[in-house]
Amino acid sequence: MKTRKLKQTIVAYLSILTVIIMTMILVIVVVIQVETAQKRAYAQSLEIFYQVENILEGNEAELDQITMEYSASCLANAQTIAYIIQYHPEILDDIDELKKIAHFVQVDEIHIFDKSGSIFFGTHPEYYGYNFDSGEQMNFFKPLLNDRNLRLVQEITPNTAEGKLVQYSALWSEDGEFIVQVGMYPSHIMRMREKNELPYIFSTLVANPGVSLYAIDPESGEILGASEPESVGLNASDIGIVLEVSRIEGTGVIQSVNDRSSFTSFREVNGTLLGYVVPLSDIYSGIPTTSFIILLGLAIISVILVMSFTRCIDRYVIDNINIVNDDLRRISNGNLDTTVDVHNSQEFSELSSHINEMVHSLLASVEKISHVLGRVNLHIGVYDCKQSGSIVRYTEYVGKVLGLEPDTNGRLYADRNDVRNAIESLTPANIEGEENIYVIPDNDSFIGGESFIRLEEVRTANGDFFGIITDVTESIRQRKQIEMERDEDVLTGLYNRRGLDSFLLKYSGEEDKDRFCALIMIDLDDLKVINDKYGHDAGDGYIKSAAYIISSFATGPNICARQGGDEFVVFLYRYGEEQLQADLDHLKSMQSGRRADLGNGIKVALKFSMGYSIGHWTGDYAGMLKDADELMYQNKKQRKAEENRNV
Repeated sequence: MKTRKLKQTIVAYLSILTVIIMTMILVIVVVIQVETAQKRAYAQSLEIFYQVENILEGNEAELDQITMEYSASCLANAQTIAYIIQYHPEILDDIDELKKIAHFVQVDEIHIFDKSGSIFFGTHPEYYGYNFDSGEQMNFFKPLLNDRNLRLVQEITPNTAEGKLVQYSALWSEDGEFIVQVGMYPSHIMRMREKNELPYIFSTLVANPGVSLYAIDPESGEILGASEPESVGLNASDIGIVLEVSRIEGTGVIQSVNDRSSFTSFREVNGTLLGYVVPLSDIYSGIPTTSFIILLGLAIISVILVMSFTRCIDRYVIDNINIVNDDLRRISNGNLDTTVDVHNSQEFSELSSHINEMVHSLLASVEKISHVLGRVNLHIGVYDCKQSGSIVRYTEYVGKVLGLEPDTNGRLYADRNDVRNAIESLTPANIEGEENIYVIPDNDSFIGGESFIRLEEVRTANGDFFGIITDVTESIRQRKQIEMERDEDVLTGLYNRRGLDSFLLKYSGEEDKDRFCALIMIDLDDLKVINDKYGHDAGDGYIKSAAYIISSFATGPNICARQGGDEFVVFLYRYGEEQLQADLDHLKSMQSGRRADLGNGIKVALKFSMGYSIGHWTGDYAGMLKDADELMYQNKKQRKAEENRNV
């Protein structure tokens, strides 16, 4: 007993339906979890952005306060030192004493400028000689030369001599004899600035090791700061961040950052684009476990449902259907003797009866059609075979064409391989413009010479095939007769002008550049004289004699045609150079000295003029014909001139 297909179908349907429902539920659950995880990540990003913004604002205010106090201290120190030096001018001769003062007032550098703005004394002798024109940093204090009431404090900047970060302040002494410049190394301010740098702030905020924070220039895309130091200085696109997508407001977007699919959220703070990036594997880490638990529960419910439902299937119905299917399969494979016999129920009994009647009706119809076609002499045959079968059914005419014999019961069946071998043994008929035409030699079934059939075979998508054989003998014979009358010169049996043009047109498409060819123009001499002297019948004899000579001299592929009247054309092709020249020389030798039989015992000298064009075949037969025609007329003039000299 074969597999119960109906039961499998029902089980498969229930399984598919169950899987669809389970999948929908699981998808909905996963989608809810994904959206929840993303919303949670987005909320965390907003919290971090808010903290960064508050820290930046607080640090900035503190830094401004410290900077302002530092600047005031720097200026106050410069004023104190100016006062000490003014009332103790001997210090200008003692550098060690000046360094003690610098240490006492907690400054790092003291420089004394003269009235012209040049350093002449200070704690750093290496700076002596520098003036307010020595660099951009020095130039900041040049306005002191014009206004002695100025008190200048410079922002922290690299100094001219060493490029060292220093905050300088300068002012005139009260007596106006010198300028005091004080330099302080802003280590405290720099430490405060470092605390205000984004990498430092990021390091204090990131609790989850999977989260990465970025500060990006929104114009250039340069990464200004990051929780991952190796990313600083790169362009955002280098790690996969797309700025155009990142600027979209909403609940965050999914991007591939550092070759990992990540949830990203961005916000612009103080002209800098802050980015929050966390791999999807981190924010979705809890989803697989939850989904698996739900899937397991759904699977248990589904198995119980399918098992309970399949037990309700009536196996006797399935068994009967399988019996009918087996019989129908044998019938479809060509075993039309099969009888369906299932009588376990009234429904199956009626079904069996209808199937058997259909098969008998089909067999009767085939026999009737075959008989009718034979009676009306309409030679059309049909055969067909299933892909899975080995038997070919055919009509009577197919048997005649392929030489097939009916089986022992007289039915038109044949083995598939026998039919295929018979078809492959047919001889194709090479007829221009026709396909699938085969020639059938004269035999007992086909009287009256060779016959022609058209065999058209069609294969279906499932591998079945059927064929139609049609007798096309009459149409092929009529076509050949028409072509012969159209292209042949009646008098000589050679091609006429149409036949020649048709051949040359076909040959023009062939590539034969490695071989030689020649186009020869021939014009008969004295045809008019013969017509006038002996009559037109004698002239026809003269033309036929010339046609025989012209068509028989060549040793290679050639075609001869009568252009009309006394003109002939010969085309020699696919020749070697030496062979071609030999044939042309042979034809030249026959221009005079041959005899033409005019009938009634009259024979005259056969003479003709000729010209030819030779070379590799290029397809330009019109040009070759023109050249040959011109050379032929030159030859005719030369021959007439020679005849006149010999008279």
